Amino acid sequence: MENTLNTESFYNEIEDLIKPLNLCLVEASVYTNASESHVSIYVSKETGATSDDLDSVYELVYLKLKSRFKGLNLEVSTPGCTRKIKDAGEFKFFKGKSVRVYSEKENAWICGIIKDADDTQLFLSASYKEDGGDDISESTILFRDIKKARLIDATLQKEKAKNGKENNKKH
Repeated sequence: MENTLNTESFYNEIEDLIKPLNLCLVEASVYTNASESHVSIYVSKETGATSDDLDSVYELVYLKLKSRFKGLNLEVSTPGCTRKIKDAGEFKFFKGKSVRVYSEKENAWICGIIKDADDTQLFLSASYKEDGGDDISESTILFRDIKKARLIDATLQKEKAKNGKENNKKH
């Protein structure tokens, strides 16, 4: 998985625009055709983004972009609780959230709570292998070893893992 968030000029432009609102820009994308442009903005806040936060982002971004894009259709949202992680740079926005990561090195799904992330690796606490193996407790996974990742509902995922362990013991 690559970390490319900070290399995109449109992303950087929107990030600078919303920074005074104390929000983190998770994703900014533009799709255009001959008659219209669709811009999607996903923002996050440690305490949770409110509808007022989303309205403020919409107003700022719309004012900035309306003259630049023909037929502007702007969508502003939060990433969602089961978001697919599309870029390694996103992990830093989800500290304290539960995640499911497929590690090519381990050849297994590893679940845990995002403790931290730097430029090259992800740090998980309360982690475990989903295949019913023992709890790992703490994990460090290099971004280059991550094939897929998604935020998860921790309660449901832990229950699935527990059931998997019980089924493995029966065989």
